Amino acid sequence: MLKEIEERRDELETKLEQYREKRNGLNSQASELAAKRNGLNARARELVEQAQELKAKRDEFNALVSEYKAKRDEFNAKANELLRDVDQMRKRLKLSEGPSLSELKKELEALEFRQQTEVLSISKERELVDKIAALRKEFFKKKKEFNENPKLKKLMEEINALKEEASNCHRMLTEQADLAQECHDQMMALFKQADEVRGESDAAHREFVEAQEVADESHERCIRIQKELRELDGVIGSERRSGRKTRHDSKLLDEAEKVYQQFIAGEKLDTEMLMILQKSGLLYKR
Repeated sequence: MLKEIEERRDELETKLEQYREKRNGLNSQASELAAKRNGLNARARELVEQAQELKAKRDEFNALVSEYKAKRDEFNAKANELLRDVDQMRKRLKLSEGPSLSELKKELEALEFRQQTEVLSISKERELVDKIAALRKEFFKKKKEFNENPKLKKLMEEINALKEEASNCHRMLTEQADLAQECHDQMMALFKQADEVRGESDAAHREFVEAQEVADESHERCIRIQKELRELDGVIGSERRSGRKTRHDSKLLDEAEKVYQQFIAGEKLDTEMLMILQKSGLLYKR
C-alpha cells in the first residue's frame, strides 16, 4: 500500500514539473506577445496622429481653395459687369464688336508663332498670311477706337486687370487644391497602414489571450497536484508512523513475555521489569 502511494507521489512530482515548465514557458510567451501588441498599438496611434496632422493641413488648403475661388468669382463677376457696360457703350457709339484687344493680340501671336515654326504648303501659307493680316487690321482698328475713346479704354484696362486677378486666383486655387489632394492621399495611406498595424495587434492580442489561458490552466493543474501531494504526504507519514508503532509493540511484547516467565518462576522483578509488564498488559490478559 505504501509503495503504491509513493509511486503515485513520484508520478505527480513528474507531472508537476512538466506543468510548471509549460506554465512558465507560456507566461514568457504571453509577455512577449503583450509587448508586441503594445508596440503595435503605439505604432498605430503614431500613424493615426500623423494622418490627423495631414488632415488638418488638407482642411487648411481646402479653406484656401474656397477663399481663392470666392475671390476669383468676385473678380470675374466685376469684369463681366464692366463688359456689359462696354457692350452698351459700343452700341451707343456704334463701335465694332467681336474679340477684345487682348484676345486679338493673343490670337495674332499664336498665328505668327505657327507661321514661323510650321512647314506649310503654299496654299496653307497664303491662307495663314491672309488671316494674320485680317487680325492685324481688326486689332489696329479696335486699338484706334479705344485710343480715341479714353473712357472705353479705361474700362477695358479695368476689365483686363480684373481678368488678370481672376486668373491669378485661379492659379492659386489650383495650387492649393493640388496640395490638399496630396495631403489627402498621404492621409488615406497612413490610415490604411494604421488599420493594417491594428490588425497585426489584434492577432497578437488573440495569441496572447490563448497563451495566457493555457498558462492559467497549467497553473491550476499545478495547484491541484500540489494539494494532492500534500494529502499523499500526510498518508505516507501516517503509514510510516503506524509501521513504527507496530514494530515497537512487537518488541515490547517479546520483552514482557520474558519478564512474565521470570515472574512465574518466582524470580525477583525490578521496577523497570514491572513497568514492561504494565505497559504490555500481559498480566491482565492472563
